[in-house]
Amino acid sequence: MTLLPLIKITPTPFPEVNAILGLVLANTQEVLGAHFKGMYLFGSLASGDFSPHSSDIDYVVVTGDNLPAELLIQLEAMHAEIAACGMAWADKLEGFYFSLPVLRRYDPDQLFPSIGVDWDFRMGGQGSEGIIQRYNLREQGIVLAGPPLDDLIEPVTSDQIRQATYELLIEWWVPMLENPTHLASSEYQAYAVLTMCRMLYTLNTGKIVSKPTAARWTLENHPRWSALIQRALAWQHGMEMDCMVEVQDLIRYTFDTCHR
Repeated sequence: MTLLPLIKITPTPFPEVNAILGLVLANTQEVLGAHFKGMYLFGSLASGDFSPHSSDIDYVVVTGDNLPAELLIQLEAMHAEIAACGMAWADKLEGFYFSLPVLRRYDPDQLFPSIGVDWDFRMGGQGSEGIIQRYNLREQGIVLAGPPLDDLIEPVTSDQIRQATYELLIEWWVPMLENPTHLASSEYQAYAVLTMCRMLYTLNTGKIVSKPTAARWTLENHPRWSALIQRALAWQHGMEMDCMVEVQDLIRYTFDTCHR
């Protein structure tokens, strides 16, 4: 396919981010036609803590129903063209295509298309992060097109948020104490530190905030980790963290704190 010109939108203070979102919106609407019901921003762009040095662009496209195979092929081709278009942020898109039933209520057995920084366009499901994602969408999501999100997503309770956070900690992060392959890069070390800050905050309060906000809370409430957190907050591409052991200690501390 040939990409359509972008739709001019200004949902964020970052012109280049707005431009790539306008390109995705215009071409997604073109491909999906009547299946398209809305497009929404969430994550750091919605919470106000977006960092041009380390953040991704998180968005959800809502469809009326599950998409037929021929549209999935067209979406995959569209994303390949966007990735190759040369625009800033074209390689930092993380998008999910939810039907209205999938969006409304978390179901680990539901499959849907997605595209990410670390994965190509594909069909897949969600783990416990799907609960957290729906909370973020409902509470902070920015409408690019479509109706308000609180009409489309069931409320997410504090107990559900805590349980989802605990499951993510057990399923993804605790295994890194034995197999730290992911923690080899400085980028992932910084990401891990700020994620542990958010998990500590969420397990304590039952709420979700951005990583920088959670880091500030953790600096105040868990000061023993101040030096490590400050390094993670200051990290930019090209900088070395070189603190795998300290990051593993923080993961262990988060797990132990959860159980206490």
